[in-house]
Amino acid sequence: MINSSSVDALLWKGSPKATRVQRVGIVIWGLAFLSIGAYFLFVLASEQHSPMAAVLGLLGLALGTRITLNAFKRQPKPGKIKKQ
Repeated sequence: MINSSSVDALLWKGSPKATRVQRVGIVIWGLAFLSIGAYFLFVLASEQHSPMAAVLGLLGLALGTRITLNAFKRQPKPGKIKKQ
């Protein structure tokens, strides 16, 4: 429980200094939420005509997209930074 807040922050905010293993873990979590959201949206909502399943599916897709994109945050290269 000590490091749980840092893991939550890594998943939600991302980190430009994340290691390769952390980035793979973030992608796995993001794809899990994307697949759950797609299941709710395309299978449950379309077969049962349930608006609640559609809302849960959209929330799952949004959360999965946000988490997955956090895996691709990178530090800017030293030569690419503009000086003002």
